[in-house]
Amino acid sequence: METTTNSGEIPTEFQMRRFYLRRDTDESGVSGQGIVAEGVELSSGKVILTFRSHLGSVQILDSVKVLKSTSVHKGATKIVWIDPEPFESEEQEENESTENN
Repeated sequence: METTTNSGEIPTEFQMRRFYLRRDTDESGVSGQGIVAEGVELSSGKVILTFRSHLGSVQILDSVKVLKSTSVHKGATKIVWIDPEPFESEEQEENESTENN
């Protein structure tokens, strides 16, 4: 099975996208403020997330949409992407189909 292109780069369909969560206010008093978690969106659309608190939890979520619904806390937390988007996510496809209707 071929896993690299001729230039040695990972093919777009296998690239992951890193991010971190930046929280402006912490209503719960658990995670704190600033960079509270780091994660990666897999090429499948699934998300792996780990919080940087003393609790050290790791989560596997079905999508960025689920991440937003569970961890954004009414806009107090922002998803900050480190890598450009190498593939079209499920959320992008939904937005495009909504725009085209």
